[in-house]
Parts: sequence; structure tokens; C-alpha cells
Amino acid sequence: MYQKLLAVVFHCVIAVRGGRVKSNAVMHLINNYHMRLIVMKKIFVSLIFFLILFFSFPSKQFAQLASLSRGDRIRITSQEYFYQPLVCKFDQINLDTMAINISSKIIFIPLGQIQRIEFSESLKHNTVNGAILGSIFGGISLGITMYLINENSGGWSKVGQPGFWGGLISGVLIGGGIGAIIGYNYLTDDWQEIRIIKRIEL
Repeated sequence: MYQKLLAVVFHCVIAVRGGRVKSNAVMHLINNYHMRLIVMKKIFVSLIFFLILFFSFPSKQFAQLASLSRGDRIRITSQEYFYQPLVCKFDQINLDTMAINISSKIIFIPLGQIQRIEFSESLKHNTVNGAILGSIFGGISLGITMYLINENSGGWSKVGQPGFWGGLISGVLIGGGIGAIIGYNYLTDDWQEIRIIKRIEL
């Protein structure tokens, strides 16, 4: 940039001293350089803005990967390595490879061949799911039982009659309560997905 500026000044001085170019031509050279300088500034600012946007998203996502600690329980999906999502322990990670621990055996997997990574944030109770399943199973079971027991008793407990509905409601309440207790004591992983940044080969 400084060389171009010196070149413009040099040509202007020669033009004025030699009398070969009029003053308006000198101003044209100066204005031309000024316009080029403005364009270069705009290009530079745009480039800086693009680089900030480009590197801001990967840094956020890599920070999520970097938040994992050795021994954390994770679940990875890699069609190239496993037939179904694999639950294992996290070991370490570098720019393009993740190391996992499977039964005390370390396996290295390229990030480019991993479709999904999840980590177990905590263990959660399944009270609601247990209550729903228990209600469905209990209601259907007790309702059908009452129907079969009283099938030949004159129809009092057949479908649509008070006996059937009494068994159905009782089954829902009893089954829902038992299911809620079982679900509360049945703990499962609360999986949280981690975004993956894959390197682009140019």
C-alpha cells in the first residue's frame, strides 16, 4: 500500500514538474488512488467480519465437545463402526478424532464418521411414563377380567355395562399407581445431543 502511495506521489511530482500533465490530471490520479483505498478498506472490513462469523460457530460447538471429561457416559451413532447407537465412556478428543472406552478398551473414531454424539447429563425418573403404561395395562387387564368372569352372569359386566366400567376404572387407578412407583425407581439416562463440526477437505 505504501509503495502504491509513493508511486502516485512520484508520478504527480513528475507530471507537475515536467509540465506534461495538467493539474486536473494530477487530481484524477489522487482521486483514483483514494477510491482504490476506500474499496480496499471495504474489502478488508468484509473479510474480517466473515472470519469472525466463520470461526464463532465452530468455537461454540467445539466448546460443547471440550466440556466432556474423561469417563463421562456418552452414546454415539456411527454407521461405519456400529450397527446401532453405542453407549460407552468418553476418553479424549483432538481436532478430528475421538477416543472412546469400551470395556476398558480404547477405540479411536474419526469425527467425520460419527453422525451423532450424546452425553448423559443425569439420571432421570420415569414416573409419568410408568403411570401411563400402568394405567393402560391395568385398565385393559382388569376390564377384560371382569368381562370374562361375568360373561355368563346375565351380562351385568359385559362391555358397556357398570361392571365392565368399574373394572376398567379400578384397573386404571391401581395400574397407574403401581406403574408410577415402578417408573420412579427405574432410572434412565437423560441424553443431551452435542453438535459436531466436521472438517471440510479443500
